[in-house]
Amino acid sequence: MNVEQAAQLLNKIKSYEGKPIKITYYKKKYGFNGFVKVSQEVTLSKVNGFMSVLVKINNLEKNLPFFGMDCVIESISTNNDDNTALLIYENKWLKKHNLNIENNELGQLTKKEMFEIDDIDEKIDDYLEEEKLRKSANNPKLNNLFDKPSVFDYGTRDRVFPFTNEMLNLYMPAYSFEGKKILANLGGGDFALNSYLLGAKSVDTFDINEYSYYFYELKKALIKYYSYNDFLSIIENPQKVYDDFNKYKYLLNLDTSQIIGKAFERYSDCLIGFAKKLFLPAQFNAAEKDFSKEDLKNLRMTAQFRNFYLANERNYNQVRNQLINGIDYQSQFLLGDVTKLQFNDKYDIIYLSNIGDVIDTQQYYNFIQFLQNNVLTDNGQIIIVDKVRKFDFLLSNEHVLQDDYDVDQITQYNSNNVGISSIPDSEKNVCLYSIYKQPELKHNSKR
Repeated sequence: MNVEQAAQLLNKIKSYEGKPIKITYYKKKYGFNGFVKVSQEVTLSKVNGFMSVLVKINNLEKNLPFFGMDCVIESISTNNDDNTALLIYENKWLKKHNLNIENNELGQLTKKEMFEIDDIDEKIDDYLEEEKLRKSANNPKLNNLFDKPSVFDYGTRDRVFPFTNEMLNLYMPAYSFEGKKILANLGGGDFALNSYLLGAKSVDTFDINEYSYYFYELKKALIKYYSYNDFLSIIENPQKVYDDFNKYKYLLNLDTSQIIGKAFERYSDCLIGFAKKLFLPAQFNAAEKDFSKEDLKNLRMTAQFRNFYLANERNYNQVRNQLINGIDYQSQFLLGDVTKLQFNDKYDIIYLSNIGDVIDTQQYYNFIQFLQNNVLTDNGQIIIVDKVRKFDFLLSNEHVLQDDYDVDQITQYNSNNVGISSIPDSEKNVCLYSIYKQPELKHNSKR
């Protein structure tokens, strides 16, 4: 057994701390020429490496060495749900030796045979430290992950939202998408995917973050490749995205395939750290060595709740077929600061999400006027999401409407999933505005 296997075995045993187990060990009995075999139902309190285990018997704690002079543990087991025995640990080397009273080296002898390595506990500690660093977002190998230069002419590399953090399932019913030409903030690509499902003719996207483009292309390839249930399962098991890369990479365009392939190759030995560095920490528990099951389950459940295309299998298959049939074939992605981009088309719906939260109010006001006069169709509308409540001045204009959405659905979701998943209450206080083609806005707020 090498160090990695020993460390995995130790972690397996530790996972049963605080749980009932059955432990079998040989105990030296003085006045008797040998050891006696003891099997007990106990609670596993603590595992001290491969030195010893602390167990609780009738509220009394007892320390049992794995490989001591007077005690050697043979096995640790527990019960499956069907009450059958599940073996957790077994020392197969004990049976080779004569368990007589003089055999003071029995423990160390079996330990050496079992691990074939001296100082296994110290080597496991070193291995676990290296493993912790390998899976950490602080791994030195990841230091240049967000460095320029960009592979595009212009671009910023930053963290990515894997799925929307907006209530698209509540916002989007307020608008008609059928046959419309859309311009939308890309983010994780969910607004675009929902737009296709709701009948949009085409969706062009923009983002200042180069990684958003690659992630969106990856997400579309995964949707084309996986069935509904399999796609949901990879949200909770993202390792499969790496494991299956060679199976679905033909669905990616050449640039994306090469860049994602190189990233997977470069960071293959620190994939968890890579993922933590790439995706917004708010989505995950950054203190965990691995993404916790709870984090990933919450991500999957909220993604399903916020998105029409993930709400059920029928919706997913419709979007999947649209993508397979090339609905996005001629869609454009515009990389850069949207307030400085050049637009060659006009759009029926322009979705700015909440980008105004981080843009100077005057600059954003001027930008909205530019879009109205130059980029919006005559019957079009601009949709903005105001999370910090700084655009209420827009309502002084008769061509601006505040759109309502059903916040009771957020309350219902949270009450249905207590302790499992939740939507922040702050999502109930978000303002949603529609801005229509109009004469110049009168901006009376302080700037």
